[in-house]
Amino acid sequence: MSGARPEEAGVTPFEANPYAATTVELAQDTAPQKLELASRWSRLAAVVVNGVLVLLSGVPWLLGSQLVGDGALANALYLLVAFGVPLGFVYYNCLLLEQSGQTVAKRLLGIRVVRRDGTYCGAWHYVVARFFPAILLSFVPLGSLLDASMIFRESRRCLHDDWAGTRVVKA
Repeated sequence: MSGARPEEAGVTPFEANPYAATTVELAQDTAPQKLELASRWSRLAAVVVNGVLVLLSGVPWLLGSQLVGDGALANALYLLVAFGVPLGFVYYNCLLLEQSGQTVAKRLLGIRVVRRDGTYCGAWHYVVARFFPAILLSFVPLGSLLDASMIFRESRRCLHDDWAGTRVVKA
């Protein structure tokens, strides 16, 4: 028995050496995720729907206090609605982004944002790495058009997707 390994002799390594480190076999899923890219049209539709929803959330600002009336209560109600509706829309979008990588429009159209490797992309990464660069591009003449036109590449990724390391896939 002196030349045999403990496993061959029917003894576990722990029984052979009670001070040995334990071993654990971990099951690892090493297969890459096969996610289907979202169509260019669904991405375009999501931008349009989100734009319309943003405009609708700003309607209380457009209407102004003329429809509310005079007095402190009317002004307080106007401010609550004028600030509350857009902030509620932003909060709800951030909540959806954190849960599923989707905005309201992306959820309606059955698409979501993931990192390049297919893993979860939370709201923080979405807003900081993906949304702000797109906003900055909008200040450059034709920047938004250049950014959006990149979806016609094979990868169907905009410039802000490249910078953020994200892609849009079917949910």
